Amino acid sequence: MRWVRSSSAAGGTRLAVDAAPRVRAGFAPFGFPSGALELAEALAAGAVFLPLILVTTGPGGGLVVLEGHSRLTAYMLVPDLLPPELEVLVGSSPTMTRWDSGTAGDRDAGLPR
Repeated sequence: MRWVRSSSAAGGTRLAVDAAPRVRAGFAPFGFPSGALELAEALAAGAVFLPLILVTTGPGGGLVVLEGHSRLTAYMLVPDLLPPELEVLVGSSPTMTRWDSGTAGDRDAGLPR
């Protein structure tokens, strides 16, 4: 599972598992604390998180986190607390790779600009 855009928090890999040690060492993605450390503490105290929202281009396409980056990073900070199954919401579109995460909308998705 990759983050929706490349992040220096993960050392360029976009993988939450790579971001976890950097966040633990004090790295603040985009110059702001992600809250992942506090979320990991909440997990250890028994918190249950809302589902992550993932997107894909379809069968065989990779999963990318659209919403829930901090929660996913929190799971990677305390991987022993990651449940064997995790409820997620998945959106799928073959045009997903044309989506520009930096805009307010996407013509291909029929959203206003």
